[in-house]
Amino acid sequence: MSYPREPQKSMASNMKHRIELQTATASSDGEGGFNKLWTTASTVWASISPITAIKQAEYKSMGVTATHRIKVRGGVSVGEKQRILYGSRVFEILTIENIQENDVELVITCSENLRP
Repeated sequence: MSYPREPQKSMASNMKHRIELQTATASSDGEGGFNKLWTTASTVWASISPITAIKQAEYKSMGVTATHRIKVRGGVSVGEKQRILYGSRVFEILTIENIQENDVELVITCSENLRP
């Protein structure tokens, strides 16, 4: 007895969110201090999904408060000192995984910044 295979969505059809990868730069405030300014380094397509409560408990056990998982295509330059902007939502990057080390897909674990 054979079962029909379920159609698999392509990576492209899952990546329907346009995000901005932003990098911080220090700007003098004129009084000897610095302000952090964020500039967009690149704009890419991504998939954004909330992390389940079970996964949140696992991450908290490591001292990390993760709220979302964002996937982008490989070949995108992403660093842990950057942040992700999606509309008016800001995500702080916690970890970056290169799945199977083959530069096809990057999985970014983030914490949504809920401060106004």
